Amino acid sequence: MNYVREAQLAAGVPRSQVYDRTLYILASFLVVGFIANLLIRALATKWFMPEAEVASLQADLATASTGSAGIGRGGFDGKAALAWAAVGIPLLAGAIVTLNSAAALFR
Repeated sequence: MNYVREAQLAAGVPRSQVYDRTLYILASFLVVGFIANLLIRALATKWFMPEAEVASLQADLATASTGSAGIGRGGFDGKAALAWAAVGIPLLAGAIVTLNSAAALFR
């Protein structure tokens, strides 16, 4: 959208009218999204589990003794720490940069 604005400024469109075309484009995206939502249909019942199968799985989960609801072995091992570090360190760095940039606005 910024490209459209810059192209209009370069074409000599007055500053008070540069967002006209951009807003029409965004409004058309909203219309397309609304139509896409109208085209969504309910999921066919053939894709649902029978009640007996759901009850069986719930019974199996109630008796599971490992991990989170019977998935995996649970716990916090070296692989989990490495995965959290791979996600957490960049996230923390981004948060620090964002907070420093925001703090500059209030100085």
